[in-house]
Amino acid sequence: MAVVGLFVFVLLSNIKSFDPKRYKSADDGLYKKFALFTVAFLSMISFIIVFSASSHAIAIGKLLLPALGLFFAGFGWYMPKIHQNYFAGFKLPWTLENVDNWNETHKVAGKVWLFGGVLQAIGTFILPNTFGIILFIILVNN
Repeated sequence: MAVVGLFVFVLLSNIKSFDPKRYKSADDGLYKKFALFTVAFLSMISFIIVFSASSHAIAIGKLLLPALGLFFAGFGWYMPKIHQNYFAGFKLPWTLENVDNWNETHKVAGKVWLFGGVLQAIGTFILPNTFGIILFIILVNN
């Protein structure tokens, strides 16, 4: 997992150089923050898996599902700040052709992912495991 985390950090930190159109407006600092956020999430998932394997005192769903919700919320917070590119965000033909469409799509999607992720994190932590999984499936599919 350490190698995967390192690979993800290097890839996301240098993603601007892989972009075919080489958008000038891409923010290197934002990509580095997002890379750190992603590596921290992968590290947290690794910790949860190791903790669950060594201790059966708590169900893995009680830790994993809220962590996934927080990741979705974090990505939703970053989403409106992502400038038009070919690697991160909603890369649909109409969003890649029009900057205003890209910005509005990511603004709305960011709010949905942020609030959905927070709802998922709180709901799956509070609800019994079966209902938490059902809530997770409902929120991810919408």
